[in-house]
Amino acid sequence: MKYMVELCVDAQTGNELEAKSGGPGPVIGRVLGRFKPEVVYMTTTERKIYMVVNLEDPPSVTELMVAGAKIAGSYPKFTPVVAGDDFGEVVGKALPAANAIVDG
Repeated sequence: MKYMVELCVDAQTGNELEAKSGGPGPVIGRVLGRFKPEVVYMTTTERKIYMVVNLEDPPSVTELMVAGAKIAGSYPKFTPVVAGDDFGEVVGKALPAANAIVDG
């Protein structure tokens, strides 16, 4: 399943990462190399990273959560997402099932 993951590094942890040899680059590189996001954006006003990743199973989600929390000093936020082209199919399957639950 695809997730948009927001990783927000708190100020103290960011300062500690920057003080390490090589700065935050090596650890961020390992995260990107391991999870191979489809897209990555980094903010210029805060220490935040947004990425869309395909995580195949719960252990992969947990792995990124634990690594992200250790890197950032806070838990990453995971939002399940689907591509715009796939949204109609998802809604087409979900709505009848949801309506069956609600309407009996």
